[in-house]
Amino acid sequence: SYVINSQIGDGNLLEARAEVRDSVLGSYNIVGSDTRISKKNIGSHFRIFYPGIMKEIDVIDEERTR
Repeated sequence: SYVINSQIGDGNLLEARAEVRDSVLGSYNIVGSDTRISKKNIGSHFRIFYPGIMKEIDVIDEERTR
């Protein structure tokens, strides 16, 4: 996984082979394996799947992820 020229918030999880380029990613997101994000603004509390499917996460234990 790698992040290039991006702004990343707190508590994010990037799974294997995920790629974030030239993007803004909020806090407490999960970027699935083999997912590529390029030139996007993504808010907080999302699960991003391959190929580009997004679902909002209802419950996040922010204290546990710190």
